[in-house]
Amino acid sequence: RTLRRLNPRKVDTQRVPVVWEPRVAATLLSELFDAIQGGAIYRDASFLCGKLGEKIASDLVTIVDDATLPGLFGSSPFDDEGVRSQRTMVVDQGNLATYLLNSYCGRKLKMRTTANASRGLSGAPGVSNGNFFLLAGVRSEMELIGSVKQGLYLTQMIGVNADVATGDFSAGASGLWIDGGELAYPVSEITVAGRATSRP
Repeated sequence: RTLRRLNPRKVDTQRVPVVWEPRVAATLLSELFDAIQGGAIYRDASFLCGKLGEKIASDLVTIVDDATLPGLFGSSPFDDEGVRSQRTMVVDQGNLATYLLNSYCGRKLKMRTTANASRGLSGAPGVSNGNFFLLAGVRSEMELIGSVKQGLYLTQMIGVNADVATGDFSAGASGLWIDGGELAYPVSEITVAGRATSRP
């Protein structure tokens, strides 16, 4: 990993496909969680407000929150309100299936809790995730890279700036440039940016 970052180049501003290294993709999921948790939804502070049942991503995207998986850090038999933990399909083949809620947020939205209550040492419960992950697709990482004529294999992000209210996203980045379906050379001092979706 260190050697392949030596002698990086800069690239011109352009719109190209980006293949996310799995380790880095977890950062994007953490930003998405902020947009689907009930507190942001009932306050109308998320770009996903009013989007239940709508297409928000590719058909290939399925995101799950599951606190029932044995032996993982996000697992627990129940949440911090005593509600039995469950497996929750958050995004189902690109469609927003539910928000993640504790009891209070559920009542505000006239929905049932998804057993995502989280409590600190004092104060009311907030909303937190269990094991929040993207289901694996059918193509390997190298197959994805091989399908890209010109693009970026993203291996690091610095200073992530995500606006939950608008869906705007930007971050300093580095990675490897993809040329003709192959990793060609390292790139750095670049920015990846985009907008997840527009509000209704």
